[in-house]
Formats: sequence, structure tokens, C-alpha cells
Amino acid sequence: MRIHAIHRSAHSKDPHPDICRGVRVRRDRSMLAGRSLVDSSAANQQTAIAIPIDYTTGKGDSKMKLMRNIWLAAIVSVGAMAFADASSATTALCKVQEETCAAKNLVTNLHLVNTSGSVETLSSELANILCLGVLEQLTVSGLGEPQKAHATSFSSTGCGTTAAHNNCTVTTIDLPDVHYVIDWWPPLILSFYLGDRRRVSCTLSEFVKIECTYDGTGMEPVGESALENEGTGHGMFTSEEEPMSLVSGSGPCPKEMTVDNLLEPLEHVYGAE
Repeated sequence: MRIHAIHRSAHSKDPHPDICRGVRVRRDRSMLAGRSLVDSSAANQQTAIAIPIDYTTGKGDSKMKLMRNIWLAAIVSVGAMAFADASSATTALCKVQEETCAAKNLVTNLHLVNTSGSVETLSSELANILCLGVLEQLTVSGLGEPQKAHATSFSSTGCGTTAAHNNCTVTTIDLPDVHYVIDWWPPLILSFYLGDRRRVSCTLSEFVKIECTYDGTGMEPVGESALENEGTGHGMFTSEEEPMSLVSGSGPCPKEMTVDNLLEPLEHVYGAE
């Protein structure tokens, strides 16, 4: 089964903000945090059951209305059950392109770096910090819904607000857990970060210095499978204005900071079951 994905350029913002940043991605937030997908489909089932059926026994076409509504309720109920069944499938990050990932092909270690020509941007009302290098290393568990991973290291280097990129440091002080699920239409690898805390220290001027700690729990980078960007690349995980909330700090720390980056695995990664 060919797994197609949204194409993105490493040098531009997502050309499909209505898909990648819209309802479909946000719809999965509660599920990624640990709720069962079947729960959300249950709501669909309830909606189907709540469809009114006209039991009127008057003259004319009342019997036709009755049959039509019964058929409508049956069709919607079947669709809801089909969604529940599809949602119960497991998620696997796979080294090769196959519908069901064999045990020998499961990704067990994931190394992500910023794509060639891209930088990580940490933006706030106070300043825009650019980091020239990003390296994230994760240990990935077995099959799951969601599939779980834990970061073993996370570093941002060459950070600053000036051309020299040396007046800021970004330090990860709480390595995140990451949950992955596959959204088959559009086909995307959805991520959900838990416990990602970073300390941002900057000397912005002679009189303005900050040391602020931010929590990135809830960030949702969106991934695509390998070879989807014009047949090249190991895959891509895109963060676009992902929010981090202020936990503590000294100096004029903004209450929120957003993260933008394009991270690519060092080896092919595909979404599979």
C-alpha cells in the first residue's frame, strides 16, 4: 500500500495550513494525550442513534419517510462502527514502506536534525531567536495506539538574535515523551509532546537579560513519510507556531513562545500499522 503524504519544502511554510494546522490535526489532541480513539467514535455512534425517525402513521408518504430515515440511521451507524474499527489499529514508525510493519523493520531509535538550509525559530513578543542546529534523539517503543517514544537528548545550538548567533542559549531541562498516531486521510504522522521544558537565556542588550523556562507539553509537530518530497528525503516533522508556556524566569519573560522548525530523520521513516 502506497502511503502518500503532504509535500513540504524545507525552505517554506506549510503550503497546506488548512490541512496540517486545521481541524484534522487539532481533532486528535485528546486522543494523543491518552484517550481511546473508540471514545471519539462512540460520540459518532450516539449521533447516529439520535437521528430522528418519523414514526408518523398519517396519510401520504409517511411510510416512505419511515423507511428512508431507518436506512439513513443504519448507514450512519455502520460508518461510525467502521471508523471505530479503523481507529483501533496500532501505529508503527517503520524503516521500510509497508502497510503492516514487520517486527524487524520497526524504528527503535529516531534521530532528528533540522533540514538543510533551515533553522529553528523561537518567537515571542520580546524577540525572535534563531538556532542554527537542532538534534533530537528518541527511543521508540513497540506497536501501540498511540506509539510512544522518549527523548534521550534534545539540543539547540548556535542560538541568538544577532547575526553572530551567540547571545542566547537554549537548554532542554526536561526531556519529553512523544506519542505518535497515523491519520490516514490526509496521511500524516501526528505527534504529541509531553513534558518538554526548555530554559532560554539571552543577553538582548546591555540592560536586558532574560532567563526563562518554558513548557512545551501539547506541541503537535506533523510528520510525513520518507520519499514524499519529490521522491527524496527521509521524512519530515514540521512544527509551525507550536506554543510553549512560561513556567518561571527572571527578566521580562514573555508569557508564551512559539516554535518553528523542520526536522528530518537520519534514516527513512514511514507511517504504518
